[in-house]
Amino acid sequence: MNLFPANFELRLPILMLFLLAIGKLSAQSGSCPLLGPNQIINGNFEGGYYGFLSDFGRGQNNATLGGCATQGWILISQVNPHINYSCQVFPPNWSAQYGGPNVPTSADPNHPSNTWVITTAICMGAEQIPDHSTGNGYFLTVDPDAVENRAYWKQTIEVCPNTPYEFSAWVRNISGIPAPLFHFEVAGQSINQPTGYPQQSWVKTGATWFSGAVSGPVQIALINDQPGCIENDVAIDDIFFGICGGVIATSDTIQQFCINEPPPYFVLSGQVVGLTDVTFQWQQYQTASMTWVDLTGETTDSLVFLNPTAGNAGRYRLLAAQNGNIQAEKCRVSSPSFLIEARPTYTVAETKSICEGDVYLSYQTTGVFIDTLLSQFGCDSVRTLNLAVHPLYNLSLNAAICEGESYGGHTMPGMHTDSLYTVTGCDSIRTVNLVVFPTYLEGNYQLLCPGESLVFNGESITTTGIYQSVLSTTNGCDSTFLLEVEVLPETFLGNDTILCVGNTFTIESPSPGTRWFDGSIGQTKTVQASGVYWANLSDINGCLLTDSINVRFNARVYLPNIFSPNEDGYNDLFVPQFSKSTFYNYQMQVFDRWGDLLYDTLSLENGWDGRYKDKSCETGVYVYIIRFYLEGCGNTVLSGDVSLVR
Repeated sequence: MNLFPANFELRLPILMLFLLAIGKLSAQSGSCPLLGPNQIINGNFEGGYYGFLSDFGRGQNNATLGGCATQGWILISQVNPHINYSCQVFPPNWSAQYGGPNVPTSADPNHPSNTWVITTAICMGAEQIPDHSTGNGYFLTVDPDAVENRAYWKQTIEVCPNTPYEFSAWVRNISGIPAPLFHFEVAGQSINQPTGYPQQSWVKTGATWFSGAVSGPVQIALINDQPGCIENDVAIDDIFFGICGGVIATSDTIQQFCINEPPPYFVLSGQVVGLTDVTFQWQQYQTASMTWVDLTGETTDSLVFLNPTAGNAGRYRLLAAQNGNIQAEKCRVSSPSFLIEARPTYTVAETKSICEGDVYLSYQTTGVFIDTLLSQFGCDSVRTLNLAVHPLYNLSLNAAICEGESYGGHTMPGMHTDSLYTVTGCDSIRTVNLVVFPTYLEGNYQLLCPGESLVFNGESITTTGIYQSVLSTTNGCDSTFLLEVEVLPETFLGNDTILCVGNTFTIESPSPGTRWFDGSIGQTKTVQASGVYWANLSDINGCLLTDSINVRFNARVYLPNIFSPNEDGYNDLFVPQFSKSTFYNYQMQVFDRWGDLLYDTLSLENGWDGRYKDKSCETGVYVYIIRFYLEGCGNTVLSGDVSLVR
């Protein structure tokens, strides 16, 4: 459909002059000083096709029959709706609720059809139109047909008797000339003259209506007065229908007082504008139930509080309605909310301790101080302060301790200065001149023969042990004398010994003064042959002890620590050499440094040739383990390492 003919720019001024001459381009608007709540459902069309009816079909493909083949439809739009069908988009959230295009019926009784269409900017480029409400929302667009007196939009609302109303909307021309032309209608009656809108920008238009004896549900509508198939397309947004009037506050909306100094009275008041012959009702907001509740008997334009208390704090409002309508919520208007605040006062008792030289709340001496202060709300509050000031100390002390003790954490002699806290938490200075007296520790060793005794510290001692005597010096410090007593055993060389495998044996005595069988003196004696060996032991008192031990070598062994398997006939095998003895369960194993088994034999005559799996092993250190059972000794294990060289 070509809505902009070639000669559009030429004839537009002529048509505008003609329409101005007959008065159809002057928009009317209400003159209400204040407005009550809007009773229109979905007046800004953000809810889509909800809450209203129309005499036109929905969408280009649901055009009604009116003498124009493709016209007579409405759209909820964001852009100029003159686009082809491929540009129409069906948002899922609304399409799922009301169905897709071309569905002849609707589940919503407020909708004449079930086609929901929104146009997109991509199809029109720069033709996107900002809505009046937010600039990026939705608005109603109408492309009328040639049938007269059709309603762009209509809705049923409740009205109150004898009440003035404003019926208004924001409109704009979205085609050209002839411009949109329509009037407002309530209960089937026109409330203003048909008005034209040549402006291609949003303008507000409307009219006022007095209900008189009309009450209850009535239908309100926007009626087309410009039927035809060319131009006359209109965009509509933010439709309003509400009481023409309101209540203004004539006293401060926020009133505050201190609980301990309330005023003799205060007054909340309001004034009605736009209404006559009115009834008033004051209400208070109940926080617990989140509802407004009537104040019984308070039906004038002012609310007086005599000798107010904290119980009067809260929110209030003044309602007004035409006489006889005050109990109907939709028939009344409300003032702004009034807030009464009862500001608290405080009586505070505080006990505080400070140190000498400190200041607390401007005080620095001990005592009880009473101050009257202003709270953050400007109300008097009383503070009682019980203040204690604790002294500081500077002490000089002389102290003496014994070596090993501490005084105030100090162990060394000299002058020490410390900063300490008293029990009241105040800093104090202590200077200590510290003297440290020595203590003594001495000792002796005493060897006793069996049956001998000695007296130490008044006690007869006959057993091995360490004995202590604690004495006090002239400075009162303990000095300790330790006596180590060793009582020689009747036998001191140990039990007779069979050496299972070995070449030497060391005999040990408890005393370095032992005289051995060969005349030598010492604490140990190493022997290499089987036999009975004896020794003498004496103390400074001439105590003489004699003991003997029988040592028998069962098997001697030679274990080389290096061998060279280079097949020169000398030292080519690693093989242990034992003296003649009877062995059972003999086994020798050789391992590398990673624990891998390289050689294993059960024969005394066999030795390792330094090979593993017929390959010569590398030069290095290898570990051996030899196990056997030896008569008189049981299971025996020998282990060590041997170096392989080439």
